[in-house]
Amino acid sequence: MLSGPFRRSNRPATNDPLCQSDRGKLKAVWAVAHSIIVIICQILFTKQSYQDLGKEYFNRLEAPCLQRHHVHQLEQLGNTVTLSPRIA
Repeated sequence: MLSGPFRRSNRPATNDPLCQSDRGKLKAVWAVAHSIIVIICQILFTKQSYQDLGKEYFNRLEAPCLQRHHVHQLEQLGNTVTLSPRIA
């Protein structure tokens, strides 16, 4: 019987160091699969077509929070920041 670091544990294979490198890939695959399943369920239940919100959706949604964050970051670096809306 082996002891110390050479002993084989009775834990599931996911705790085995040889399988740990694959765990991150598998979690990513399941996360993408879950996202796709949620989208499919919403399409089927609401009977509406899928509309992608776009890559800037969350930035637009949280614009005031992002502004405060970046102003605070610049002020911590010793800058004085004044924001004015862009005239389009």
